[in-house]
Amino acid sequence: MKWIKDHALVACWLVALVILCVVLWKWPQRYPNPDILLGSDVIAMAVLGGIVAVFVPQTRLGKLFYPSVFILLGVIGWRLTIQQADDTKQAEHRLNSTLTGIAEEVTGGDSFCYVDIRPWGGMKDSVRASLLQKGRYPLTDVDIRISQIDDLLAHLRTPQTLSEIDRNFSLPFVRRGTFIRPLSDYDVSPNVDSRAFNVFIVARNGIFSESVRLRRVNGSWNEAKIVAVSYYSGLQGVALEEADKDFPIETLASDKDWIARKGLKRLTIKETDQ
Repeated sequence: MKWIKDHALVACWLVALVILCVVLWKWPQRYPNPDILLGSDVIAMAVLGGIVAVFVPQTRLGKLFYPSVFILLGVIGWRLTIQQADDTKQAEHRLNSTLTGIAEEVTGGDSFCYVDIRPWGGMKDSVRASLLQKGRYPLTDVDIRISQIDDLLAHLRTPQTLSEIDRNFSLPFVRRGTFIRPLSDYDVSPNVDSRAFNVFIVARNGIFSESVRLRRVNGSWNEAKIVAVSYYSGLQGVALEEADKDFPIETLASDKDWIARKGLKRLTIKETDQ
């Protein structure tokens, strides 16, 4: 009978010990000042070890009590160690995010800029090329080349007009949220129904190439554009493709520049931090 009571006592003690270990592991959700608590836990285990070494437990209660305290202190120490590791990992993640944000703020991150070409302010015989920006970060050291590819051979036959094929612009800074920044005007005669431009932009964060196509429909100019980006980080793809409602999309089926860009991977460029 005594044997049964002794083993029942040990079993109940072990069950209570397991329950207490689970409680200490699950609660609280986060220990305050884990570094201080972990140091205190180690000291407590050392002190307890010294006590056990000097005063060897002789009773059954002592033999159960001291190992149980060691186990509880070990559980707390393990939990504190894991919490410290998680805290360190989160701190490193926050630091890396901060450093990445600073670097992207300086270089431009995944922002890009592009050119929009259309009539502005009642223009009838000309269209205006304007620069726009998309993305969360400003751009710096922006060099732009706009090439007119209409009747290119005709321009090449007339050397004095070669300067009209390419127009170059340099902007030291393009702020975030730039809506319209006029660059240049291009004459369009009344008997012209289409214009085609290719745009090449180099910035500190990458290279952007764009096809801009204009079609006159019912007396009004309509635009289609596609922008391919190639960041120095290695990310490449199409960041923007737009066409006005009345633009004849079927005319792009034979446009080699357009088709080459359209075959690239589609990218989604964030414009907010959310």
